[in-house]
Order: sequence, then structure tokens, then C-alpha cells
Amino acid sequence: MNLDGSNYSVLVDSTTNSGIHAVDYHLRINKLFWTHYRDGTIHQANMDGSLPIEIFSNVTRPSGLAVDWINNRVYYSFGDFGSLTVNPNHLAVYDMSTGTTTEITAVIDQTHAVFHDIAIDPLQ
Repeated sequence: MNLDGSNYSVLVDSTTNSGIHAVDYHLRINKLFWTHYRDGTIHQANMDGSLPIEIFSNVTRPSGLAVDWINNRVYYSFGDFGSLTVNPNHLAVYDMSTGTTTEITAVIDQTHAVFHDIAIDPLQ
């Protein structure tokens, strides 16, 4: 796509993926990642839209997503944001090099404080 919004192409069909919430890009491997809020899934595909695969399923309402393309990790937030639980926020990191996922304790610990978007600095 050009900076003025012209010359774009569809990578993911929104008619079948209307629950897409967050999107990020892995520069080194040229992949697009996204969360599908309604289906509870996280996906990746090549930047031309080919070879889409589901990398996670059964994730409770995945929302935020950030790709650390230097350290080869994918961070995502998820949780039951409609509940009145003490802390509906969860953050996890998927290490693409080892194939392991680790849940990180959320730093926001307030009854109705909810984060939907996340950002990381891969150099820090």
C-alpha cells in the first residue's frame, strides 16, 4: 500500500474474520500476525496473505498483540473483559524460537482496569 492509502491489497478476508482485533508484523520473517477476538484464536500468514495458519486456539478473548521481531517473540493480551473478576487482564509471551508460551502477571490490578492494546520496545 502507498502512504496515501492507494494501491492496497486484501490480506485477510474480513467477511469471514470479522472478529479481528489486533494486527502486527514480524520484520525478519515477513509475517503478519493477528488476534481473532470472537473465535479465541491467534493467526499468522505471509505478507501476501498466503499460508494463513492458526497458531493458538482456545484463548479467552485475545485482544492486544505485539511482535518482538528482534527476539522472535509474540506478546498478546487476553481475558474475560466482561466479567467483574478482580483482574480480567492477562498477558502472555510466545517464544517462536523455543515454541514455549509463558503467562506474565499483569501489572494492572484494579477491578475494572482493562488493557486491550499493547506495545513493546524490542531493544529494551
